[in-house]
Amino acid sequence: MNILKRITDIIIRIYLLLLFLAAAAVLAASVVSTVVFRLNEQNDLFDFRRENVPLLLLLTGAAAALFFLLGRTQEFRRGGIAGKTNRVRMNLYGKALLWFAFCTSLFLVLVLRGKPTNDALQLDQIIGDFLRGDYSAMKPGGYLDSYPFQIFYVMTGMLLQLIFGPSNYMVYQLLNVLSIVLTLYFLYEISFELFHDPRVCSMMSVMAFGAMFLYVYATFIYSDIWSFASMTGAALFTMRYFRTRKIRQLVFAGLLCALSVVLKSNAYILMLAMLAALLVDTVRRAALNDRKESLRSLLAAVLILVLVRGSVLCVNTGVERMTGMGLSKGVPASTYFAMGMEEMEGKYGWYDGTNVGLYHNADNQYEAADRLAKEKIHERAEVFRENPKYFVKFYLFKFLSQWADPTCVSMREFEESGRHVDNQSALAASLIFGRGSRILQWIMNVYETLVYLGLCVYLLCRVKGRKTLTENEVLLTALIFGGVVFHQLWEASGRYAMRYYICMLPLAAFGMLRMLDWIAAGKGLRTQQKQ
Repeated sequence: MNILKRITDIIIRIYLLLLFLAAAAVLAASVVSTVVFRLNEQNDLFDFRRENVPLLLLLTGAAAALFFLLGRTQEFRRGGIAGKTNRVRMNLYGKALLWFAFCTSLFLVLVLRGKPTNDALQLDQIIGDFLRGDYSAMKPGGYLDSYPFQIFYVMTGMLLQLIFGPSNYMVYQLLNVLSIVLTLYFLYEISFELFHDPRVCSMMSVMAFGAMFLYVYATFIYSDIWSFASMTGAALFTMRYFRTRKIRQLVFAGLLCALSVVLKSNAYILMLAMLAALLVDTVRRAALNDRKESLRSLLAAVLILVLVRGSVLCVNTGVERMTGMGLSKGVPASTYFAMGMEEMEGKYGWYDGTNVGLYHNADNQYEAADRLAKEKIHERAEVFRENPKYFVKFYLFKFLSQWADPTCVSMREFEESGRHVDNQSALAASLIFGRGSRILQWIMNVYETLVYLGLCVYLLCRVKGRKTLTENEVLLTALIFGGVVFHQLWEASGRYAMRYYICMLPLAAFGMLRMLDWIAAGKGLRTQQKQ
């Protein structure tokens, strides 16, 4: 078992190093350039524009100076576990963040009065059809035949329509606001579970004031933000398990992870990160001859897998019984990998319809579509093999277009959600197209620089230091690294990257705090903290 433990530690070191190199690349790119989406178009085209480096450095330095001053206050150090409970006492900074997130998100919702677009609009129509007993969307060629993983969103929409009436989009957006507040609350507690330092929680809270992309997404009528809340909740309860060793924490974690998965299927990466952390704990406990706890963590991993997969099966079975129709396998995964290798007008691996196009060309037959996709993958692999420079350029820009976009496509979705609103206010127009939009963009630019700077410092500490990563740190870093790898192969989008980006906050807060401590001590990077 000691050999297995060493192998595990080496694997962790390797992926931490790779994650550091990726974060450093994004940090460098974000300083000299920024991603700006083209508005008033029926596509997601974007441009890399030269950044105003002096202004960015000035604003970033001002933000860091503010962090430094706030970090000297007594309130910054308050917090911790409340008595014998599992909850963390929130200090003034944490409470202020939650109120700011609530008010800002609600303000943007009320100003924009957004409407659903693209998939959300189609699903809104399908929800109405389901309530009338029309299940044609599940037939071959229908939307749910191609994307059966959207069925839980349809079920949720049916419930909301029965309670609040048809197409009541404000309800969806208010649920977004609630989910954003819950996400930040969970991240506050995650910060403490990771480092047991109230100052990290405070720093995370202060930095999160700049997460405007998240608040803008309150106007986005879809299930992404709902999935965030359940995802971060699942991560928190898993971390609580490692502290308390109580199985009920894993039950809560598994159920929340299942909810995140049925809302957005790429949350399976969270499940894999949870399993990785539990397996690391299993190996480490076994190396210490703690067989009881080693077996407990191994069984806990099985429990998570059963809860998540079982919940998905229950949802699908329930829908099939309700409709009297079977759910298809949907578009093969291979078609997404094929689409992730395509280029369209400077978009590298972003959505271009290749996946569903291959499926329809194969007469909606799973196996035939899978064969076509593998042929497409082979064709693109030959192109990359014959032109190595293009291969490097393709995957470099695919990577940067997702992770170096400070808006996470939020401003593009913000504009599209408000595009068809009649009598749009002057304030909404400013936030979409004018001065308000530029202010939001700059806040996101500075936030991105600070997050990746803090993340790089954290990763540098862990790569160079001798301290072994805790299971909690394994969970969060594995989640982020898994997201980077998966979307480097799968369909690309800054909107997908956002769920991992927001989870960088606790690690970035730790890194920012260490950096400010080094500056205060005047000893540079040689100073090492106990953490």
